[in-house]
Amino acid sequence: VEGSVAGGVYRTGSPAFVPDVSREQHYIPGMEGAVSEIAVPLKTDGEVIGVLNVESGAPLTEAHVNVLNLFAGQVALLIDKADLKSRIEGWRRQLGLLNRAATALNTDVSLETLIDHILEVTVDALDLERCALFLLDTNGEDLYIQAHRGYGDIQGLRIAKGEGITGAVAASGVRA
Repeated sequence: VEGSVAGGVYRTGSPAFVPDVSREQHYIPGMEGAVSEIAVPLKTDGEVIGVLNVESGAPLTEAHVNVLNLFAGQVALLIDKADLKSRIEGWRRQLGLLNRAATALNTDVSLETLIDHILEVTVDALDLERCALFLLDTNGEDLYIQAHRGYGDIQGLRIAKGEGITGAVAASGVRA
């Protein structure tokens, strides 16, 4: 929050101790009856990723600042570890999906089966509810639905080149 004690901590990366909030021009009330505020940065690899902000109805001291600084360091490590774990899980999932797609491409199957498999992997990889593959008809003017997932009964659907987002992409060759 720009102009606040916590915003200043985020911007500078340095802790702030406000023993008397009534004398602090940048104090934004967070609790009724607050007397003191401490804000400490959450840092990973020297970068501020957040701020731990504490307000109290009783006076806080430098000892509280020291404890909160130590606590903030542990919180930042936990956040960083959770983020890394999440990214690793995402990479693992992507590699698994790529492996599934590569396996499908390397097997001797019909084009229809391969397209169905590609749509299945696409839906899984992007966590989609719906996905469709349109192809240009032989005269190059209309798109027809070749395969889909999640749309219900749309077999036979045709979209004129230039119509809607899908048709505009087909007409221009440029993604929307």
